[in-house]
Amino acid sequence: MKTVSAYALRLGDNGLVLSQRLGAWCGHAPELEIDLALANIGLDLLGQARNFLACAAEREGQGDEDTLAFGRDERQFHNLLLAEQPNGNFADTIARQYLMDAWNVALYERLIHSSDSQLSAIAAKAIKEARYHLRFSRGWLVRLGDGTEISSQKCSRPSTTCGALRPSCSRWMTLSLSLLSPALRLIRAPCASRGNTKCLPDCGKPPCACPMRRPIVPAETRAAYRASGPDAGRDAVSPARVSRSAVVKENAMQRLVDIAPPQVPHIWSLLSQIPDPEVPVLTITDLGMVRSVTAQGEGWVIGFTPTYSGCPATEHLLGAIRDTLTAHGYTPVHIVLQLEPAWTTDWMTADARERLRAYGISPPVGHSCHAHVPAEVSCPRCASTDTSLISEFGSTACKALYRCNTCREPFDYFKCI
Repeated sequence: MKTVSAYALRLGDNGLVLSQRLGAWCGHAPELEIDLALANIGLDLLGQARNFLACAAEREGQGDEDTLAFGRDERQFHNLLLAEQPNGNFADTIARQYLMDAWNVALYERLIHSSDSQLSAIAAKAIKEARYHLRFSRGWLVRLGDGTEISSQKCSRPSTTCGALRPSCSRWMTLSLSLLSPALRLIRAPCASRGNTKCLPDCGKPPCACPMRRPIVPAETRAAYRASGPDAGRDAVSPARVSRSAVVKENAMQRLVDIAPPQVPHIWSLLSQIPDPEVPVLTITDLGMVRSVTAQGEGWVIGFTPTYSGCPATEHLLGAIRDTLTAHGYTPVHIVLQLEPAWTTDWMTADARERLRAYGISPPVGHSCHAHVPAEVSCPRCASTDTSLISEFGSTACKALYRCNTCREPFDYFKCI
């Protein structure tokens, strides 16, 4: 297997398996907000897994991401053992999630500088989501550790339920040793020993008890993944990336109108009427998801950038674009998913932000470069800035749940990303 495809496959397996584990919490989390948060984190991870698996499938020329996700048996998965461990109690899940989130953030911060453009694009999109995941798991780990004596014990020592010893933070630390290697050597070799079958969700087999193999990536291939520039911390931003993100949609549209066929403005007008099903007050052009409209032969090519990796509305929107343009005689339609540059709330128009506020959703605050810094969020109803964060994740992955301490009303905040 080629090195790049093998690397992408292993990263995809991590997200795929962990997302399935988190999905088991739906309807069983201790609070509704936590239920929503874990479900949305799982969706993000599933979307990231899809991008990595699609990359691997394309490089190998064998099937697609679904083939890799559903067409292999358990011994052919190369995920980290930590990702596949049973959920246990809530403290177990949070401890496991924190370790995986911290690792993902460190990995993606390096991977965005990869010499492989496809891996770099996937990482640039995933890092924004991973930072929110880390804030959630880190916050809950602190709350549980500083909470009651029982919650602290569950975070730090093995717990016993129904007479069976359950995984806990202490066991997670043993399994997390493979995460401590340099970013380019984080992926372990797959276990192929006959007696140590890897366990995937709901396979009915006991977890693999074999010791962690040494993480390996052949020395001659490390250069392909080595950062193209100096290490970047969490606050560092590539100047080239910022300049691309700062290009506003209106200017891009104006350039297209100047050089494109006369049908292009009408196509943009049609696309501006397609609402986002999760935030129906906004359209896909308000959100900046449509990146380009170009003629190709007798057909049309639409450049489209999804908001979040695991956004469940993506397929619906792609179908809506095809149906809308076909109904007005613009055929054939080819939609190109563009991951680079990654979608950002900086592309949202000023009018869209005001309509969000009028709709009852607080619009994103600040620039995406500093999205990891907690913002001073104002209440969309009374405009008070005396607000409190309830959950990093609201009804969808793109929103957080807040409460106004002045009017006492809960509201959604459209997260800056």
